[in-house]
Amino acid sequence: MIKKFFYTLFFASLFGLFFSYELKAQCGSELTDICHAELGDARFIRDFPVQHSEAQSGSSPRVTRYNVVLNAGTTYRIFSCNDQTKPGKVIVSLYRGDQLIATTYDVDSGRHFPYIEYPVSASGQYSLTFMFKDGQEGCAVGILSSVR
Repeated sequence: MIKKFFYTLFFASLFGLFFSYELKAQCGSELTDICHAELGDARFIRDFPVQHSEAQSGSSPRVTRYNVVLNAGTTYRIFSCNDQTKPGKVIVSLYRGDQLIATTYDVDSGRHFPYIEYPVSASGQYSLTFMFKDGQEGCAVGILSSVR
């Protein structure tokens, strides 16, 4: 009887782990396919999956940061695709060190822009940050591409 209980518990745990992994994997892979279809005339460089749970009240929204090396003389386009089943809308920002260069969200007007397009004049390390407006739960994929 005890042996049967432990077998049942073991398989139930594996079942739960499998399905929780699958849910997270679907979010990224499906959105990545959607984003790749939106590249247009740009050349794909790298994607950035982002998934955040809702921030607790009174705490700052989570921020995911990726470091990238960008080359002078190249114009880069950074855009994102949001999972429409989640309430959060991703905000993408481009930094050089601590200096904000561009963002997809205008605080004054509350307007979201579809992408950042930035002609790089100085090669070096830049950072892309991803956060969801108001710390909402969200899933998105950011795409870094170069414009031809």
